[in-house]
Amino acid sequence: MKLHRWYSLFKNINGYSNDMYIKTNRCIYSIKLFGFFSPKKHFRFGDNNMYYLKDLSFSLLPSIAYATKYKSKTHTNINFNNFLPSSQGNIEIKPCFLLSPTLSKGMKISSIRNNEIIEISSGDRVSFAYFYTTEGLIKELNSKQ
Repeated sequence: MKLHRWYSLFKNINGYSNDMYIKTNRCIYSIKLFGFFSPKKHFRFGDNNMYYLKDLSFSLLPSIAYATKYKSKTHTNINFNNFLPSSQGNIEIKPCFLLSPTLSKGMKISSIRNNEIIEISSGDRVSFAYFYTTEGLIKELNSKQ
């Protein structure tokens, strides 16, 4: 595993390039880290470069949380080929979004596909990459060996 900068661990989804990579015999996992300070958020991947965020940090009552609307945002085109090893050969590059390990229990993650909201889990394809929790990525890496 190669981490580009020590402060990459505190990134959000709006960075311009991958934050780290893991090279295996079969592929290179090019990873963009993201997370939030509060686990009380609902995050929804959209089409193209859109994502939607519902912040529930300040909602004390379930009725307030239900009435809170999603805010749409646009993230940058992420270059998943940055900082990869120069001798990668014909190995597949697998772009991945990795959710911060401390937030994977508290956040609700979903995706919009064909105008339908779908709950996603680790390993599912979202927009132009794959979504993983830390636990899910470790399972994926162990299963490929």
